Order: sequence, then structure tokens, then C-alpha cells
Amino acid sequence: MSPSPANTSAALRPPSLGSWLSTAPLRWALALTILLLIGGLLPAAKFFSEPSSYLPLHTLLEFFAMAVSAMVFALAWNLRNRPGSSRYLLLGGGFLIVCLIDAAHTLSYPGMPLFFTPNDPEKAIAFWLAGRYVAAFTLLAFAVMPSARWTRTVSQVALVMGLALSAAIWATVIARPDVLPRTFIPGSGLTMFKIGAEYVVAALYGVTAFLLLRRSRREADDKTAWLAAAAWVLGLAEMFFTLYADVTDIFNLLGHVYKAAAYLMVYRAIFVAGVQAPYRALGIARGRLQTLVRTIVDPIWLKDANGVYLFCNSAFERLYGAREADILGKTDYDFVDRETADFFRANDRASMAAGGPRRNLEWLTFAADGYRGLFETTKTPMEDADGHIIGVLGIAHDITEQKAIEEEISRHRSHLEELVAERTRAVEKAVEELRTSEERYEAVIDATRDGIWDWDMVQNTSYINPAYHEMLGYAPGELGSRTEEHLVALLHPDERDSLLAEARQRLDLDGGYELEFRLRCKDGQYKWILSRAKVVQRDAHGQPLRAVGTHIDVTARKTIELELRRAKEAAEAATGAKSTFLANMSHEIRTPLNAITGMAHLIRRDGLTPQQSARMDKLEAAGSHLLGIINDVLDLSKIEAGKLVLEAQPMAISAIVEEVIAMMQPRAAEKQLGLHADLGEIPAVLSGDATRFRQALLNYVSNAIKFTHAGSITIRVTGNTPVEGHVKVRVEVIDTGIGIGPEALTRLFGHFEQADNSTTREYGGTGLGLAITRRLAQLMGGEAGASSTPGAGSVFWFTVVLGLPREAPPPPAAAAVSEASAADRLRQRHAGTRILVAEDDPVNREIAVQLLEDAGLAADVAEDGDEAVVLAGVGNYALILMDMQMPHRDGLAATRALRAQGHAMPIIAMTANAFAEDRARCLAAGMNDFLAKPLQPPRVMATLLDWLERR
Repeated sequence: MSPSPANTSAALRPPSLGSWLSTAPLRWALALTILLLIGGLLPAAKFFSEPSSYLPLHTLLEFFAMAVSAMVFALAWNLRNRPGSSRYLLLGGGFLIVCLIDAAHTLSYPGMPLFFTPNDPEKAIAFWLAGRYVAAFTLLAFAVMPSARWTRTVSQVALVMGLALSAAIWATVIARPDVLPRTFIPGSGLTMFKIGAEYVVAALYGVTAFLLLRRSRREADDKTAWLAAAAWVLGLAEMFFTLYADVTDIFNLLGHVYKAAAYLMVYRAIFVAGVQAPYRALGIARGRLQTLVRTIVDPIWLKDANGVYLFCNSAFERLYGAREADILGKTDYDFVDRETADFFRANDRASMAAGGPRRNLEWLTFAADGYRGLFETTKTPMEDADGHIIGVLGIAHDITEQKAIEEEISRHRSHLEELVAERTRAVEKAVEELRTSEERYEAVIDATRDGIWDWDMVQNTSYINPAYHEMLGYAPGELGSRTEEHLVALLHPDERDSLLAEARQRLDLDGGYELEFRLRCKDGQYKWILSRAKVVQRDAHGQPLRAVGTHIDVTARKTIELELRRAKEAAEAATGAKSTFLANMSHEIRTPLNAITGMAHLIRRDGLTPQQSARMDKLEAAGSHLLGIINDVLDLSKIEAGKLVLEAQPMAISAIVEEVIAMMQPRAAEKQLGLHADLGEIPAVLSGDATRFRQALLNYVSNAIKFTHAGSITIRVTGNTPVEGHVKVRVEVIDTGIGIGPEALTRLFGHFEQADNSTTREYGGTGLGLAITRRLAQLMGGEAGASSTPGAGSVFWFTVVLGLPREAPPPPAAAAVSEASAADRLRQRHAGTRILVAEDDPVNREIAVQLLEDAGLAADVAEDGDEAVVLAGVGNYALILMDMQMPHRDGLAATRALRAQGHAMPIIAMTANAFAEDRARCLAAGMNDFLAKPLQPPRVMATLLDWLERR
């Protein structure tokens, strides 16, 4: 919680003098002042009879003061890289000079070994006064100079100048004492110069103490208060040195004691400033950081450069299934296998070598609950003040669900939105948890890649995290803090007028919203943003005061959705165009093919010479071959378009194999080939699409006969034991033919592929039969393939998964009547029956009329749908043969018109449109049956007989 303005003002207001007097440094200064006043009334009692007896104690006190002075310098020098270090460097350098001068003073004391020149009181006093003035001016400079940070060069120059000043004072006192004023006269004692100098330095200390005290109150700085107390006590010490009558009396002793105490106060002040205060601040910051990271749901850890754990949060404890106390001081090798630990260690080293954050994808298994997920780990090297890498900080974010979204987005867009919503809710929850601490809030928000905002709706100001700026290409802070102003500037023109009003209305009424809109990036492009908001503070009347929310860049999702929509539309258009093209091609090819095969049939019926009959055989074979090509192309196109629907009816595989052998036996006999069946143990009746099974087997047997010149062909069928109501059946067609080379075998099942695709190939065919067989096998849950040895034969196989039927198969259908028998029965039973033929093509119309008249039926013709409707309305027709595609009005429209007029006679489609959907359209329009062109006379006669018999 941020402090209120009143609390903030109180925190920054300088403390009163009364409160300062209650602090430790000024209590010491006050106590020592009172002691001085009391001591001034004491007699100048001598503690030692001779100065030589006082020498050890004097040396001890001086060396104590020198040690403290050296410690002050050492500590200040180590703090030279801290902000505002110039004042402390000045303080440390000054006390280094004082230390060197006090050393000379101590060595110059009477009774000490010879120090360059004879030791005497005046020499010692000269060094004494020099040290006191250096100390006074050092403290005075500290009190008045501003805080700054000296560069390394300036710090070194200042140190050299201080040493030079010490050397100059030494040289002057030792080598040229004659240029100095007299301070001591044997037999008379101290001179007035010496006493006046002590009063002057005491006054300097007093002024310095006042300035330091004022600065301490202004800056609310306890450290400066200790320096103020030290300056005051040094001034008191100088007052003692104006009172003593003998170097061995109590005043001289108290002066040295006060000086030592003051030096300790100086050391304490710089120690607090340089060591205790940073460590206290570090402890507070560390406590806040620990509280922060323990509330984050992602695992966080800290290792030293050797991989030893120094810190981890509760989420990380779940990873290793141990408490933090049991993890710290150990490495990954204590918790996971060596391979995993080596992987973690390699990532740590890579991050430290890179010198900056490094992201890795790692699969982590949590020992606490067994959860295993894909995590994006960010490892950042940690540096000391000198820039040396001392460890690595890691955070792992679970992206398992995010990866799943990316991989499944094309098929699960709705699932993607649910996962995005879940992630957004998680971010909002994290924002709510971290809202109480500004420092924690900023640390976590800076690390996230989603835009997060905090909107003060009363002041219309907001906090926007760096990711919000980066998402739009701006530098942090560049967008400002005025929420509505920057949104109005960035919103897409199509959304600018309504979005803000809608957002405020939904916040007022619903307490939150979820909106998608476009924002302009700095480069002028627009990004789609998913914005979620929630009201977190209302006034007493329920009006929203503050809202928080997230901005997520969903441009990629929007782009994918658009691409998917375009791809779907393109695919549907391509499929429609393909279907239309195939339907048109089927109609355009079947219509003349119907004329070819029909005329061939009529010509053969009228009688031919042997030579003409042979030629007619070739003509009919060519027509049959062309029809087979058309049927193959249509089958393959229906399979690829997903329009081929398999039936699931009872079927007997043995009966299908026998039927195929019966159909193909004449062709095999022509080449003197044996055609056999080898049926294994399979159920007598299974459930599947018998027509497509037969088609696949016929393709294999037909190819085997085509490519086998001698030997035999075997159909082998085997099946496994039924599992869960299904049987996997394997069909093999084994021949002793020419065989196929390995290079051709790999492409044999492709569309329009044959073993020999050259222009000089010996065998005909389109290369679609094997492709259709494989696709049929795949549709029936299996696969197709082949193995072959050139010159020794081939084995073509396919597998299908068939079900076990729940009911017995229907009885075998009666054998179809022949063309002759159907025509005879029509002549016998329905001679003279009137039939209407609606056909726009004159040749096909002639063929249809001739077939009807040969069967004894009476035929009338209509050249289009309009004429067919008119003739059907005035003629008494028992049946209508209706073409689908005709000018003016097609067969479907004509049929619907006749049914609307109440005509109930059978209408049979007679069309070159051979798709299953064409048949469905005919039946839906009111037709009763469907004859595909080219018309097969036996089928035409049988169909006519069937419907005329039903009357």
C-alpha cells in the first residue's frame, strides 16, 4: 500500500530538536560535554610522577586513534564506487593524513626512539596541531560539500594529494622546525600560540558540529548526526588540552580519551553509511523480494556460479519435492539423474557465457505430484558491483498448454480461445496478488510479455507496463499516462467512436469486459488486441473508480483465422469447380459414347459379315475401355472429394471371390492361365461394402491377367481372429507374370502411374486402378501394397477391416434377365405400350427410340423439357425416359412440373451425369429410377420391364 500524502509529508519533515536530543549520538555528545564541565572544576591531579611513566599509556591511546583512523580510510576507500561516495572518500582520505601525522606525533614524544631528529615536546606538539587542523578541516569539508560520485581517476588523484600533504607536513616539522611558531618553552610550559591554536581548532570543531547537525536534520540522516557528535567531542578534547598543567595530569589524559571516542564515532558513522545501512536496505529489499517471488506461481530459483542453490520459491519446492531448507546448498545432481542435471548445468553456463537473459525450452517433471510439462525457462546471469558474474537467476513458465494451442489451432480454434482466456485469468489473478507492493508489481510486470494496465478512472490516468509499449513498438513511457488520450490516438478509425463508450458502460454495468479491437503501432501498422478488464475499486455509490486489465496480441490468431477462412473458401471453390468440371466432362463424354455404343448395338443387331463383326468387337471394346476410364476417374475424384460413402451390409467374401473368378475366367482362359482361390479361416459372413471390395479385387485380378503370359494366378484370402467385433482381412493376388522392378514399384500406386510410362510401353491402361484400390483399402481401414521379382511374378495385396454382421445376409438376388428375354417379355406383355422419350441429342434420341420399338413399344419423342411437359399432359404414356440436361427446361424441372400437375407415371432418368449426387437429385425431383449413359441395352430392357410390370 502506498503511503497517504499526509504520511508522506510526515516522513519527509525534519525531526524536531527534542527528538534529535533523544538520539544516541547527541546523547553521547551531551554526556561528554557535562563531563567536561565537571572536569573543569577538578584539580589538575597528576597520574604519573614522570612523563616517561606516562609514555606507554600515551602510545597506546595514540595507536588506538591511529588504528581507528586507518579503519575509517579503508572503509571509505572500499565505498568509492557507491553513489554519493565523494564525501566519504574525502573523510577517509583526511583521516589517512591524520593517521600519518599522529604517527609522527607519537614517535616524536619524549622518551620514544630517535625519530630523524631529537624528540622533544615542541616537535610532538607541532605534529599534534597539524593533525588536529587536518581533522577539523576534513570534517568541515564533509559538512559543506555536496554529494557526488568521484571517478576512479579523481579518487586516485585525491589519495595521492593527501599522501603528498602528509609528506609535506612531515618534512616541514622534521627538517625545518625553525619556520614554525614556538609552542612549548622548557621551564615555562605552553606558549600562547599553542593555547590559541587549540581554541581556534576547538571553534572550528564547534562550527563543523553545528553544520553537520543541521545537515543531519535536513536530510534525516542518522549517520551525519554521529559525525556532528564526533566534531563536538573533538572540540571538547581540544578544550581539555587547554586546561592541563602537566602532560601527565587528568586533563591531558581525558583529551586523548575524548579524541579516541570521537574517532570511534567517525568510524561508526561511516560504518553505518557504508555497511549497516546498505545491508539493512538489502535485508528489507530481500524480504520484499522473497515475499514477491513466493506469491508467483512460476518456479523461481537462484544458483551461484558453481550451480549451488542459494534461493528458491514454493513453486520450485514442488519441482524437487523438497523444502527450501533441504534444497539450499545443494546442486541439481542431488535431485535428478546425471543426464538431466548435465542439461540444466549446460543451460546455466550458456546463460552466464551470454552475459544476458537466455531462454530455453525444458521438459520438467515435478517430484511432488508427478506433473510433467514443457516450460520456458529464462536464466539471467547475476553480477557483483564489479561486473563479475556470481550466479544465475532462473524462472520457469509453464507453456505446455500454450504449445498445445499452437499445434492444434487449425483444428481447435474454440479450444484456443478457452486456453487464452484461462491464461488471461491467470495473469489477472497474478496482477491482483502483486498489487499490494509497487516494487513487486513492477518486477513481475516488466518480465511478462502481455500488456498490463491499471486505470484510475477518476483521474483518467493509468500505469502501463513496458510490454504494453513494446507490443506496439514504443519505448517504455512514450505513450504517456492519459488513458483515453492515447487510446483515441491509437484506435482504428472504425472503432474509435464506440469503443471507449462501450468499455465504460460495460465496466459500469458488468464490472468488466472482454473486447477485441485494433491499435496502431508506431510504424503505422495495426495489431489486433484482446483486452480484458475488471473493476477492482468502487465508491460508496457503486461507481467504478479503478480498473485493471490485460492486452494480449492476438494478431497471429486473427491472421490464422483469416487464412483458414480463405483456405476453406478456396478449397470449397476448388472442390466445387472440380466437381462441376468432372460432371460436365462426364456428361460430354458419356453423351457421344452413348451414341457410339448404341449405334454399335443396333448395327450388330441387323447382322454383320465376319469381318464386320470383328471390327465391331474392337469398336465395342474401345467403348468399354473408354467407359472404364471415365468410371475410374469419377471414382478417384469422389474418393478425394470425400463424397464416396461406404455401405455396411452383410457380405460373403467367398461368394465375391467366386463371382470375380467367374467374371475373369474367360480372359484367363484366352491366355491359358490358371485362376484359383485359396481361402483361409475367415467368418462366412462379414459386414462391409461388397461392391467396393469386389472393385478392388477385380482391379488386381485384371492387372494380373494383363501382365501374366504363362502360369497361374491365385487369389489368397486370410483373416485374423475377431477383436472387438472386427476382423482384419488380407487379400493377395499372386501371379507368375513379368514382375516389376524396385524403382517402378515405389511409384506404382500413384495416380496415373504404371510400371512402364514410356511412349513405347507395351501394355495399355490409365494407371488409376491401383491408386483407386489403395484409396478404397484405406477407406475400409486398411492399406495396399505389392512385392515383386522381375521375371518371376508379383504379389499385390490389400487389407480391410470388416465387421461382424448383427443380422443374417439377405438371400442371393435372382439372376438378371438377359436382353433378349427382357425384350421378349416386353413384346409379349406390353406390346404397343406408349413411352415418351425426352432427349435433346438426335443420335441418342434415335437409339432410344429404336431400342423401344425393337421391344414392341410405341415411342414418342420430346426435344426439350418444355415439350416433354406438354406431351405428357395430352398423351397417355405408361412411362417417361427423361434426360437430365436439356435446353429451355432440364429434366429435373420438367419432372417437378409433371409431379406438380399430378402425373404419377414412372419417370426414369436417362443421363450422362453419373455421380451419386446426380442420382440423388433425380430421385429428389420425383424420378423413380436412374439409367447412366452410355445405355446398356440389357439394363434398359430390364428396367423398363420392372417398372411396366409394377403397374
